[in-house]
Amino acid sequence: MKKILLLCRVVDNYGDIGFVYRLSRSLSELYPEDYELTLAVSNLDSFSKLCPSVSPDKSIQKCCGWNILDWNASEKASGFISKNFPDVILECFQCGRPEWLDELLFDSENRKCLIVNVEYLTAEEWADDFHLLKSGTRSSSVKKINFMPGFTDKTGGLVLDSSFTENLSSASAALNKIEGLIPQESFSAIKTSSDFNVLVFNYKRDFFVLAAALEKFSAVIKKNVRIFAAPGLSFDSVVEAAAGLSHVKIQKLPYMCQTSWDALLCLMDFNFIRGEDSFSRAALCGKPFVWDIYPQEGQFHLVKLEAFLLRLKPYFSDGQLFKRFRRFVLGYNLKLHDEICSEALDAVTPEEYKCLEDKDFAVNELLYLFDEYSALKDAFSEFAGAAVSNGNLTVHLNEVLKNYF
Repeated sequence: MKKILLLCRVVDNYGDIGFVYRLSRSLSELYPEDYELTLAVSNLDSFSKLCPSVSPDKSIQKCCGWNILDWNASEKASGFISKNFPDVILECFQCGRPEWLDELLFDSENRKCLIVNVEYLTAEEWADDFHLLKSGTRSSSVKKINFMPGFTDKTGGLVLDSSFTENLSSASAALNKIEGLIPQESFSAIKTSSDFNVLVFNYKRDFFVLAAALEKFSAVIKKNVRIFAAPGLSFDSVVEAAAGLSHVKIQKLPYMCQTSWDALLCLMDFNFIRGEDSFSRAALCGKPFVWDIYPQEGQFHLVKLEAFLLRLKPYFSDGQLFKRFRRFVLGYNLKLHDEICSEALDAVTPEEYKCLEDKDFAVNELLYLFDEYSALKDAFSEFAGAAVSNGNLTVHLNEVLKNYF
């Protein structure tokens, strides 16, 4: 049995650890006799929100059949790894390596190890060329390779863990995973589709546009809209924006474990999501979504967003619908008064700026998307099917490891 050490330095609360937790579960599901997993995580509190059996206070613990280390407890973590040295290190999302690990990795013993640099998910074209490229290290005994999650068959694809794929094939299975976690009225609204259900898990922003568009949309479809507000940065702003509306109801969500969160995403009619892991799940679940992408210096995040939108474009049969969806999503992610780099300027037009400058314009644009919900859903469903057909990231990763060994 080979030893794998997964490194996770938590930057965005749940996106980083969400992916590492999901990948770990998938590796254990598919290859229980092949790999022994150890996870070194910089923020065990975030991990415990997704996996309640994890204790945020323990430097070393056993959970889910894995060894879990506090990245910051250098002496204890170093002592454990020195006695259980990994055959493979999965360095996830440019997290780097803790000093205590490098001291062991490049000591005089010349221990043999493969480092797999698992990159952020991106739709950019360079991911196809970068996937499986080799990199150098300070030791001939330590090899390194780059592994790219992605949306094409030239990348590693996305993790298709069994709990998530069950949600895709069975709404009843997904419902079972959230029953008892939310009030019965909201659960029934999901089960019976009596309301138009929208999940919001974003960064902090003004949600006036979303609330106003949903209020108008409820009159069009002649049924209530229910917003499921996830805890986190957007929670208070969402609740405030929807307060006092006649046909928009708010359901405040508790923290959910990862499997329940996945199920909820798959059961919604529309998702407003952020974060690496929730983005990948939204891309697979086949429901329309707006991605609130992690902001970068110079608004370089718009380049990454535009690359995703271009991947999505072929699945829209209506060019006008795609044009307006793209315009709204870019406008949603623009920081109007922040500096913008030249690369990001290539992705936007003055019309996108108008989405932020004129709230009524943005409300009408979003209302148009809701009005065209059926066609929008078809496009996202086809895109999700293509992403699934690229195969399971876990299987692709295992193939890489088997070739190495």
